[in-house]
Amino acid sequence: ILYAEEKFEDSLKLFLKALEIYTKICDYSEVQNDSRRHKHGNGIAIVNNNIACVHFQMGNSIAAFATFEEATRQTKKHMLATKGNMDLLHVATTLCNVGYAKLQCKDYENAITVLEEALLVQQSVLGDDHIVVMKTRGNLEFANAFHA
Repeated sequence: ILYAEEKFEDSLKLFLKALEIYTKICDYSEVQNDSRRHKHGNGIAIVNNNIACVHFQMGNSIAAFATFEEATRQTKKHMLATKGNMDLLHVATTLCNVGYAKLQCKDYENAITVLEEALLVQQSVLGDDHIVVMKTRGNLEFANAFHA
């Protein structure tokens, strides 16, 4: 809600607290050899994706892209352990956020690369006619139009 209300500093504080909690739970689960740590590990990736979005909205693109990279790495690691479609969609969501941020920075070439990867993932799970796939395709067309 705070993010939607553009209260980015407050939003960042809450996301960082959520990250701290998820990390503690994940560390405890790992010590206990608890299979739920995979679920919590994906939570860490999702929170990192949100933190990256906040950083970008606050104008801190360096922190945003570093955190997007970490979120993508975590989600892909989690995906390899669970092999679920929702994990694929989390990867695609993070990639779409990176692509959008690259568009905003007028880095069209890298936006195209990231959005193409996101689109392939989305299509593999959702098919070609899903609204999410169509929106990503639209962002890709936009990037291609400015890159040419």
